Amino acid sequence: MKYIIELKDEPIKGMLSDEGNYYRCKQIPYWSISDSMKNKLTPYTEPDYRKSIEDEVWDFASYAYNNLSEKEFDECYDGWPPQTYKEAKTKYEAWKKEKDKIHFGDEIISVDDDVKAVMLDCADYESIYVMTENGCVERWKDLDGVKKTGRTFPEATELLKKMRGNND
Repeated sequence: MKYIIELKDEPIKGMLSDEGNYYRCKQIPYWSISDSMKNKLTPYTEPDYRKSIEDEVWDFASYAYNNLSEKEFDECYDGWPPQTYKEAKTKYEAWKKEKDKIHFGDEIISVDDDVKAVMLDCADYESIYVMTENGCVERWKDLDGVKKTGRTFPEATELLKKMRGNND
């Protein structure tokens, strides 16, 4: 167990023993500890939360400035700069999550075996159906090993419309 106690800076006057001076506890005035016991304790330093928060804010601002294109910034923040860090971070995380989702027609690549495919449908919560670059339809289960290439094929949607007889 850990405890934090606060000791007075000056030793108790007139109280000296073989162990040296004694220091009174501020929270419990009738309790004191010797020099030898005090030397075994680790002083507590209050963490600088402000600095860690400032570092987090600057890290995020630097990341956004250096990694988001003007188009991505406009998409993420609807064309308006955020007013607070919390707003900026919340909108960015929501935008990033939506951007990382795999949608119908998105080209994806299996990182393990370097196979490209187009997403066709969700099989369940953990897998999707794809058409690989070889024309095979497969069910991919390990979506952690899949990433988007950035390309999308709207032709897939058009093909479905044509198959349904919706040529609009």
